[in-house]
Amino acid sequence: MAALGDKIAANILAQTASVPSIPWSGDGLTCQLTEEGTIPEEIFNKAMVTSAEEACERATKIGFPIMVKASEGGGGKGIRKATNMEELKVAYTNVFTEVPGSPIFLMRMVSKARHLEIQILGDEYGNTLALNGRDCSTQRRFQKIFEEGPPTIAKKEVFHEMERAAMRLTALVGYRGAGTVEYLYSPETHTFCFLELNPRLQVEHPVTESITGVNMPATQLQIAMGLPLYNIPDIRRFYGMDPTQNSPIDFFAVDYPPITSHCCASRITAENPDEGFKPTSGKINSVRFQSSGDCWGYFSVGLKGGIHEFADSQFGHIFAKGPNREAARKSLRFALMNLDISGEIRHPVDYLVDLIETKEYRENTIDTMWLDGLIASKAIAPSLGAMEVVFYAAVFRAFETVKSRTLEAIHSMQKGQLVLLGKSDTDALTSFHIDVTYDEKKFSFSVSRRRADIYCFSINDQTIKAKVREQPDGSLYVRVGRQSQQVKGQEEALGLRLVIGGQTIMVPNVYDPSELRSDVNGKVVRYLHDEGTEIAKGEAYVELEAMKMIMALKSPEAGRVSHALSAGSIVSAGELLAKLELKDPSKVKKILPFEGHWQGPGLEEAEDLEPREELLALLDGYSIDAKGPLVVQKMFASFANNEVAAETVRGVLEKYLSNERPFAASIEKKQPYDQLLLELINEGKDDLQKVLFMLVAHNKMAERNGVIMAILREMVAAEGSGMSCMYVPEMREDDMDSAVHQKILEISQLPSTAGVAGDYGNVRYLAQQLLDVLPTESHAQRLRGLREQLVQLDEKAFQLAGSELPGASEGNLEVELLVEALHDEDLKVQKRAMHSYLYWLAKPGRLAKLEVQEKSALWTQFFPVDTEVHNRHGLMLVLPDLEHMEGALDQRLPELEALGGGAVPLNFLHVVVGRDAFPAVTDRTLFYNTDAELKKVLQQSQEVFAKKAQLLKLAGVGEICLVLPQPPRHPRFARFMLDEMEEWSEQEIGRDMWPSFQGMLELGSLKRIYQLQRIHKEVRPTSHIYLATQPSLGGKAPAPELLMRALYLSKINPESLSSNLSDSLDMALDEIEHALLDPQVSKFGPTITSRIFLHLVAELDMPKAQIQQLFMDTISSHVGHRGSDIIKLYVDQIEVKVHVRDNSCLEILRFSFSSLHGGFFKPKLLREIPDPVTGFPLRWEDHSDGVVDQSSSQSYQAKRVAARRAGSSYAYDLPGMLQLALRMKWISAPEESRAKGSQATGTRRRSPSPRGRTVPSKVENMPKDVLKAKELVMDWSKMELIETERLEGSNDVGMLAWRLTMQTPEYPEGRDVILISNDVTFQAGSFGVREDRFFQKASEFARDRGLPRIYVSCNSGARVGLVEELKPLFNVKWLDPSDCNKGFEYLYLLKHDYEKLPAGSVEAHKVEEAGEERYVLDAIIGEGMKSTEGGIGVENLQGSGLIAGETSKAYQETFTLSYITGRSVGIGAYLNRLGQRNIQMVSSPMILTGYSALNKLLGKNVYSSQDQLGGPQIMVPNGVTHQVVRDDQEGMSAILDWLSFVPKDVSCPPPISSSSDPWDRDVEFEPSPLPYDPRDFLRGVIDYEGRRLRGFFDAGSFTEYLEGWGQTVVVGRARLGGIPMGVIAVETRAVERLVPADPSNPESREMKETMGGKVWFPDSAFKTAQALKDFNHGENLPVMIFANWRGFSGGTRDMYNEILKFGAMIVDALVEYQHPIFIYIPKHGELRGGAWVVIDPAINPEKMEMYADLDSRGGILEPPGIVEVKFRTHQQVEAMHRLDPKLQKMDADLESLSDEAKPSLEKEIKAREKQLLPLYTSVATTFADLHDRAGRMKAKGVIKEGISWKDSRRFFFWRVKRRVLQDHFIRQLQKADKNLSHKEGEALIEKWAIESNVDPNSDAKMVGWLETQSVETRAESVRTSYVKSHLQELFAQLPESERAEMLKTLSR
Repeated sequence: MAALGDKIAANILAQTASVPSIPWSGDGLTCQLTEEGTIPEEIFNKAMVTSAEEACERATKIGFPIMVKASEGGGGKGIRKATNMEELKVAYTNVFTEVPGSPIFLMRMVSKARHLEIQILGDEYGNTLALNGRDCSTQRRFQKIFEEGPPTIAKKEVFHEMERAAMRLTALVGYRGAGTVEYLYSPETHTFCFLELNPRLQVEHPVTESITGVNMPATQLQIAMGLPLYNIPDIRRFYGMDPTQNSPIDFFAVDYPPITSHCCASRITAENPDEGFKPTSGKINSVRFQSSGDCWGYFSVGLKGGIHEFADSQFGHIFAKGPNREAARKSLRFALMNLDISGEIRHPVDYLVDLIETKEYRENTIDTMWLDGLIASKAIAPSLGAMEVVFYAAVFRAFETVKSRTLEAIHSMQKGQLVLLGKSDTDALTSFHIDVTYDEKKFSFSVSRRRADIYCFSINDQTIKAKVREQPDGSLYVRVGRQSQQVKGQEEALGLRLVIGGQTIMVPNVYDPSELRSDVNGKVVRYLHDEGTEIAKGEAYVELEAMKMIMALKSPEAGRVSHALSAGSIVSAGELLAKLELKDPSKVKKILPFEGHWQGPGLEEAEDLEPREELLALLDGYSIDAKGPLVVQKMFASFANNEVAAETVRGVLEKYLSNERPFAASIEKKQPYDQLLLELINEGKDDLQKVLFMLVAHNKMAERNGVIMAILREMVAAEGSGMSCMYVPEMREDDMDSAVHQKILEISQLPSTAGVAGDYGNVRYLAQQLLDVLPTESHAQRLRGLREQLVQLDEKAFQLAGSELPGASEGNLEVELLVEALHDEDLKVQKRAMHSYLYWLAKPGRLAKLEVQEKSALWTQFFPVDTEVHNRHGLMLVLPDLEHMEGALDQRLPELEALGGGAVPLNFLHVVVGRDAFPAVTDRTLFYNTDAELKKVLQQSQEVFAKKAQLLKLAGVGEICLVLPQPPRHPRFARFMLDEMEEWSEQEIGRDMWPSFQGMLELGSLKRIYQLQRIHKEVRPTSHIYLATQPSLGGKAPAPELLMRALYLSKINPESLSSNLSDSLDMALDEIEHALLDPQVSKFGPTITSRIFLHLVAELDMPKAQIQQLFMDTISSHVGHRGSDIIKLYVDQIEVKVHVRDNSCLEILRFSFSSLHGGFFKPKLLREIPDPVTGFPLRWEDHSDGVVDQSSSQSYQAKRVAARRAGSSYAYDLPGMLQLALRMKWISAPEESRAKGSQATGTRRRSPSPRGRTVPSKVENMPKDVLKAKELVMDWSKMELIETERLEGSNDVGMLAWRLTMQTPEYPEGRDVILISNDVTFQAGSFGVREDRFFQKASEFARDRGLPRIYVSCNSGARVGLVEELKPLFNVKWLDPSDCNKGFEYLYLLKHDYEKLPAGSVEAHKVEEAGEERYVLDAIIGEGMKSTEGGIGVENLQGSGLIAGETSKAYQETFTLSYITGRSVGIGAYLNRLGQRNIQMVSSPMILTGYSALNKLLGKNVYSSQDQLGGPQIMVPNGVTHQVVRDDQEGMSAILDWLSFVPKDVSCPPPISSSSDPWDRDVEFEPSPLPYDPRDFLRGVIDYEGRRLRGFFDAGSFTEYLEGWGQTVVVGRARLGGIPMGVIAVETRAVERLVPADPSNPESREMKETMGGKVWFPDSAFKTAQALKDFNHGENLPVMIFANWRGFSGGTRDMYNEILKFGAMIVDALVEYQHPIFIYIPKHGELRGGAWVVIDPAINPEKMEMYADLDSRGGILEPPGIVEVKFRTHQQVEAMHRLDPKLQKMDADLESLSDEAKPSLEKEIKAREKQLLPLYTSVATTFADLHDRAGRMKAKGVIKEGISWKDSRRFFFWRVKRRVLQDHFIRQLQKADKNLSHKEGEALIEKWAIESNVDPNSDAKMVGWLETQSVETRAESVRTSYVKSHLQELFAQLPESERAEMLKTLSR
């Protein structure tokens, strides 16, 4: 029986049993079994082949095609087909490898055969039977895929013989059990032959069970139990016999009844039908199959299981039963269609569904090679079209792209990583590209998301819109138009596997044919060719073992192969196996882009979406079909009524605002963008996807802002990007819906400053404009008002010398009203309107004569000058239409000629065409809607003027103005002048401009210099902004300029001049801000220069000196107040032109504040000399120095622009900026008592005209020159700095310094400060040798004099370079001149080049080579060369060390402060830290290495900005930066704020100034026992009832520093009654410390650490020590420490983070402190344990004093803690028994009771003790607390006094002032007497005070006495005594013999 298990033995036995056999290597062999039941060895060996050579020899006899089989193989393993000798050799090797050790034989391959098998059973009694059979002909690679039974292809009698032959064979060997005899059957000849015998149950045995009803496993067991076959019930039933009987059956003689059913089965395998059923491996996520009555299946994998690469590929089997074959086939097909398998593996289920439907299978005409043939020919292909596959592949990839990017971003956010939140990253969630390569074409789709579930795919100008939703099972529901489809996908190593509606399609990846990769998971068996062998296309190059099979992979192209792995390597799908050097690269197929017309899904029209929904989607960050403004127009057009409009607009605006509020708030708070993102992540941690898409929307700010601006424009007329100022009659302020108005108001209050978090400038500006242009009156009401003014005005007003006429309102000209009034029905009104019209038309000239007629007027005007007056004449015509113009000119021009024609054309023609010049244009929503009609009108007019040219010439007309009304809008104006050809042509610059404005704005002179481009043409009629550019004259073109030109027409009173001027400048700045947002301007960035020109047209009747002072004060004050805006808007000049009448003398003055010629807004007063005819300026004279040159210094301005580009200000502007900030300090000084931030800041409503908003401009006691700057210039010959004055910008070194003398409110008499700054425009501000020397000398200059040293840091680190002169000279010695890739040996110079170099420029040695003399370079020095003058390498590093050491010394010896602007790199950053005190501009990082360099180092884009490395969000939390400011002007102000606490030099006490906050008041804020903000008691607070509770220090004086670092401690500077003090207080609340994630490490996470209040942690201990050092060095501040610490944090992490070290640093700082220190434990405060130790006055008793509030506490442990140790429970019980009456009675009773009665009473005592214990614990705690009170502290001498919180300000005012004055006194005495100790000094002062009858115990009296003392006089007396004493000591040390001689010498 065992022999049947071997294929060779089975074939020999089959031949022995006369079973027909196939020709094979054992043909004719028969045998008798040995006693062991085996084939005799010699016979067995004859059937074997043992080598490839023997196989070839045997094959010649057997014939091809031939099969090579392993005797012990099976399941498709160990079997190969060969059609020739070469294939036979490979097949033999494969079989030998697949089944190691197995005998191998050959067998002829039978073509067109069916694989039929007989299920046999045998028992131990010799009975055998056949249970029918199975047809297994559907095979791939000789492995079964379908099975069915009974076989219907074989004739009945032939099949019967097959059964009998199988029975004979099994009987021959005494087979026992179940087995299968396999045959090959020829349908053509109806013959069969033996194939093999399987002595086991096979996986397809259920087919037999289904058709026979015999339970095969049960039968197998019963046979093993010894039952005869005829006794098994299932067998008897099958044979139609009574199963209850046991009669013998002769199975050879008896046939079973006919079978009446059919069963079809399918194996389920992990194989890829697209790749020839290659096995695959991987995870299986789910298998869904539902068994039914006629269909069932089983699977060998569980939930989340998988198939590994060493397993069999089959993991399931399905069986379907029916009454016949067709019914069973249909059942199987239905079962396969309902089978759903998802996971990484491939499976052929969809393929099998198609296979079972083929004609061949249905008609049963298949054979064993049929399926392999179908696979090879790819006859079964998906029914989906290529474009459908491509489209759904694109959909899947798009969805997965969004999903993966979203998950990646969320995962990153969860860790605190911000790398994936940039604009490019978030934009990639809504717009990206997807490529699909299929069918040898590349389809490139642009994908945009229109909603969360709507994707648009654009290809070749066609767009397909799809709705995509993910289903619970992970599949995608895709709807395209009316079609819907279910799509699944899996990206694999070799491509995308898609399941589309049940069909599986592989979209392969594009592969490189030179890279040979594995398409399966498995193991490399062997490479078939040696390294470097050339192989042919289609030739196998490697064998892989995968899932028990050996597979040969073939090369796709011919070429030379090189191995990538070694035999035995485990590989995965897609892994590189070998490289192929292509033989002919040109033959490789190229993937071409798809350029045709899309014919796939989505061709039908998609439904339109509502405009509102589209806009909401856009505001959510999605893309939409149309541009936002167009959709806005559609939305407004669709509104049915105002209510719908209001609700919709409100919703859209709220959608925008709800997203932007946190970003806007962040900009207002000067918050770093990274910090904002972290806050948003923290707040939205429960829904990070919402936070992510909030950022998606925000990062599309430009598109979203465009929508909001379009809405604002739709709400009131607008054009282009500028809001119209013309009133719209249909809309008034009261008409706007209140909710919409509220939203617009909120938009108008968005930040004006652009930041990383956003730029709301355009939106904000338009919202402000909208609120401003909404009139309180309608157009009709305004017209009626003008008419009333004209009617009611006294006739005298219309006299030529009369007052201002109607038509101007708050500086603006109401042109549209005047024009409409010209057509009034009342002739009187009409004439008066014409009079007013011409009055304003003549400005700034005057009317000399006026003749008004109906619809016309003649006038004469002149410009008032002191010289000869020149008249000009004009004719005004008001025509009904253009057709009347020609006749009117013929009729009226002669009158003008008579009035004053002449050869010089100076006269005017003014034509107003109709009441409405454009009646055909009904839509007046936009100002420029009439453009098309305007062109026609101008063309027609020009023809008329040409026709009447001679008449116009005779009339002396030189200017024609055409006025074209378009009520209710501003009229259109066109201005014509004679050109060079003496033809009338329009002047484009005057289009739509009131005719005289061009002259008043001096546009003519500008046009001669610049090319002008008007920006925002209709901002307001009297305001014009131009982009001015100049042509380059051979070099670089000058920087562009933005010219803001404005007029103010109304009369101005002297009293309101300052406020009107200030408001006009405000509006000018606002207009510039908006203009800078225009794309035409914004492209120039910081290179642009803004200039403001304001012309006050009305005459000012006031003294010239007074107006000069007023302008100086107002403009400088305004520049100070708006300094940040001035810098942000690049404003470099403000000019104001005024007409001044002083004592009947009229002068035109021009006040100029300019930075263009050097300095920062230097004032200059110019007198203008006008043209007496036109009034245009001819020239300007300095008011005191005569003629002035108006040309600007272009080189100076270019440097300023370069500094702006670096994010900073030009260094030479710094003194001016400080001067401006200092003026503002003087202005605000009287208001110093008001707390910062407490003043309400309401929204200033913008207006088309100035409003009366006053700006403080002058302080009576402010010095005239608050700051004088002397530049320090290096004399390099003497290496010393000298004070000098020179032209600004003439420096030849990148470091500058000034000695500033500033008259400050603290030092009105003046103080000196040394200002040092990098010049970032000089070699990028880098540090070279000269810069280092200069810096060192400037710092030393400050240090030697004890002056404050301010360093403005804007640099790029140490200078680096190469010797440029050598670059064109050196040569290279290549190792192989013909192949430089082999490298080089050295660099060298030729002899003639070497000899030209200066000595010391290089180090080289001479060699002779190739017949020439070479100098091989050993080192390059660069000595004496120009490129190395400033240093290029290590010399600069040495200089960096020099200035680092100098800065460290400076910090120790004087006050140092650094201001970081632009950037500070390398040594620049170190200097900032070494100077300790730092103010950092918010956008100015301090870094060591640039982010791009770090990205290169890391090999990926990790950092996106320098701010991530050294911005405030890094430098504030780590304690490097003390304060953050928004811009340089605020930075200058912050410097002055800090200096206000600093003495004028290191030897002086801090400046004590008067305070408006009285010292003699209570401290109104009281600390509570609960946690509170300590800043409230420092600065005061407004409580919940709105009451102002003042704090300890002067109101408004406290400034916090180091705010973001060590947050459990608060440090800052404040004033107490005007006395500057350093402040250290304790945070009582718990705070969070944030440790950011490291972007360079994707796995790092953001960490948050909660730190309890009133505890020192490592960072806050360090902060305390740092603050003390800062207060001590150079600031000389007395310090107030509000001590409220419970101790130090001593946990493991804090101990590791060096809490001991930083705690000890506090003691070090206190020991070194040279100024008074006051420790005060505040109300409800406590000071305990180690916290007390480090600040106890015993550390520095001469300087430290400690006080405590009466309600404060101090001790080692807190009361509950000490009770646990020193007042334990048993002691509390003792106290109970001593104090409690009940217990006392019980104790007494207990003593008198008998022993038997005591337990009961003792129980009662215990109960009483338990009852009282909580109360007595409280008593014990109070007892312990009494040990910590202020009374005991004072009694023990650890504090000086107990001070009540309420009175603490009064007490400390006198105490601090006394100590400051007294300590300064003592220091001066110690200078006089070096032996005098501090204690002796105190005693001496007290002695003098007592001698003056002053009580030394009274601080107030001592202060009064100290303030009257002459310290110098007292010190001199002490010095005299000291000298005498010292001389006596020295004299006593002389020998006796020398003393007399010395006395003689001294007496001479």
